[in-house]
Amino acid sequence: MKRTKLTLFVLLLFLTTIIYSQNLNKLVENNGFRKIKLNTNVKDYVNEKGYYDFIKNTAKNSKYFRGFEDYNYLYATNDYKQIGNTSIIRIYVKTLNEIIYNVSIILDKKQEISDLTKLTYGKPTMGSSYNDSFNLTWLHKEKGISCNLIGSKGRYYYQLTYTNINLSNKAWVIKNEEKKKKAINQF
Repeated sequence: MKRTKLTLFVLLLFLTTIIYSQNLNKLVENNGFRKIKLNTNVKDYVNEKGYYDFIKNTAKNSKYFRGFEDYNYLYATNDYKQIGNTSIIRIYVKTLNEIIYNVSIILDKKQEISDLTKLTYGKPTMGSSYNDSFNLTWLHKEKGISCNLIGSKGRYYYQLTYTNINLSNKAWVIKNEEKKKKAINQF
């Protein structure tokens, strides 16, 4: 009897690991959000009329980036309106030398997006909550890809973000080196 229970437990653990792994493999397979792929050049996204799909964050376009000033581009087409029944408000990307390393989808605040993300990628590998705020993370360490879902009571939206961790780290180092140079030049 004990041996049977142990065998069933090991089998259940094994199957759970396989299912969990397959869900994270979906994160790697998607490699971003729909056609907006991580590790691709933002200039490669051109519509049939020859216009770029992204608007660059410049002084002229700053009104589109209020609250999201650290993003380089805004996805400017209307081909992605919803995930399930949750409306997409905007899609922003961060780039390093025009290569996309972060895709951030700003969504209406609906619980459905959390449920859909869990169904797609499985149980989050990390999660935290504090004072009606939450942060759920799905991380594929070997491939260096993460997906975060963030929400809080004080915000009118949820934020779903896909990140290439290696490029994100490089961008962070470069940005901090630039800040350091600017600070040194002040003296």
